[in-house]
Amino acid sequence: MLTNTVDASSLLVDSVSKRVELETGSLQVLSDISFSVPAGGSCALVGRSGSGKTTLLGILAGLDNASSGSVKIDEINISSLSEDECAKLRKERVGFVFQSFHLLDHLTALQNVTLPLNLAGEQNAESKAQSFLERVGLAERANHLPKQLSGGEQQRVAIARAFACEPSILFADEPTGNLDSNTGHSVANLLFELNEEQGVTLILVTHDDELANRCTQKLTIDQGALVTHNEEV
Repeated sequence: MLTNTVDASSLLVDSVSKRVELETGSLQVLSDISFSVPAGGSCALVGRSGSGKTTLLGILAGLDNASSGSVKIDEINISSLSEDECAKLRKERVGFVFQSFHLLDHLTALQNVTLPLNLAGEQNAESKAQSFLERVGLAERANHLPKQLSGGEQQRVAIARAFACEPSILFADEPTGNLDSNTGHSVANLLFELNEEQGVTLILVTHDDELANRCTQKLTIDQGALVTHNEEV
């Protein structure tokens, strides 16, 4: 079993809004959203399609900019960082799991997990990547290309890649959205097992009520606004 290797990060969101200028006028995507997640906690962002959940997730992870408000990871205001500073923070503290996997088609499962470790200067990148593939049950599929893997297997590779980099906070956008019910349940179990074992703060967007209810917090977003905030669901 893997042991805790990183200190989890806290998340503080203060009055975040997002406005997009269109030819027909401005569109308010997010309106004055505030909440916090303690280090090691888990938070689900739920709501109808188009409610602004994924936009919010991108802002929280430093992939997009808010029009106003602030986002702090471990008291670091990422909203005020330069692009290079934000990239450095993401490299050191942030992990991602996406609905569409985002694996490189020409690389094997092992190479997909090894690549970010090499970029981070990890000395034992391949052996570390192999150990995480074993942890997600894919040791025998390490040399397979993504097209040779099922959707569930590809998502498990993506999870291994995210956790192998030892993030202190992990953002997941519909991690079970492209999977059938049984495979999605298995991937969800894996996500929370690794979350607990490594002590990583988990922030996820999901339409899956069962997955959302496993988090210690559940936020409902509707038309860009926070309408409910439930803790210890």
